[in-house]
Amino acid sequence: MATISLCMIAKDEEQSIGRAINSVKPFVDEVIVVDTGSADNTAGVARQLGASVYHYKWVDDFSKARNFSISKASSDWILVLDADEELLEGDASRLAKLADGNCDAYMLIQKNFSNTQAFGFVPEKKRGFAGFYPSFIIRMFKTGKGIQFEGMVHETVDDSLSKWKANVVLVPELPVYHYPELKGAEYFRQKQLKYAELMEKNLGSFKNKAKAYADIGLVHYRFKADYAKAAEYFRKSLELKPDAPLVLNDLAAAYVQLGDIKKAGETFAQSMQLKPSASTLFNIGLVHQKMGDNEAAAISFEESARLGHPRAKELLERAAALRAANGKKG
Repeated sequence: MATISLCMIAKDEEQSIGRAINSVKPFVDEVIVVDTGSADNTAGVARQLGASVYHYKWVDDFSKARNFSISKASSDWILVLDADEELLEGDASRLAKLADGNCDAYMLIQKNFSNTQAFGFVPEKKRGFAGFYPSFIIRMFKTGKGIQFEGMVHETVDDSLSKWKANVVLVPELPVYHYPELKGAEYFRQKQLKYAELMEKNLGSFKNKAKAYADIGLVHYRFKADYAKAAEYFRKSLELKPDAPLVLNDLAAAYVQLGDIKKAGETFAQSMQLKPSASTLFNIGLVHQKMGDNEAAAISFEESARLGHPRAKELLERAAALRAANGKKG
């Protein structure tokens, strides 16, 4: 049976790290925690839970800290979690089966919980939050493949995997529950603004400028509510990498906020042509609903449910309600 190492980096997370570790501890073979300079008892809590704890001097580069953490792993697979994340018990039990799968990496759906509701928000009450924004992120990959994180901020292994055409499989039934606002919405907002400032200041050092532009655009979208500036950065990203369905989705969402529903629909359609997804179909349904086309919205919601949207049952109910409303109009 293949083995799994949980790899984490953390700083001042003594209140959260225990929940993150415990959520997967029965299903992993070792826990690696890299402390990047905590002033609290983060390291002590991790050790009490059986983690191997290492200390790493922070150098304003998340990828370097991540790569240090995975260098300490001895298992067949790496699972990456942050201290403000968790897997639900019924979901975490799937990890062993995934580790025996014939692929190189798994992309999971990250549920980013918040009480701030904007376009793309999915209602689901959890830990005092009203719902989440879904994103897709590679969080489980094989060791011994030379996979490395890249990016000073918002680091990923995507480029590393694409260099040797790795086989990445999406697992919608294993969501990562992410609570970025546990320390308060304003704390999280200020942290993201700081990251964006760091990225803008160091744009020349980013190998993947398309991703850097997209990440800066997300900060303008979510934390500054500057949708015009967000759209500008998303377009810059797409100029460098046009075949990016997730960035197209973000640009379309910015168009929705700017009131350009027609352009939003066209941009979501471009994304669907590149990579059909449940999330994109859900957003297309919302656009149709805003345009008053209930039948088209219902079809999109049904297709989204068929492709495995995490709230498939609710989408089918919404589709039925839209058709019922159409019937009353007739």
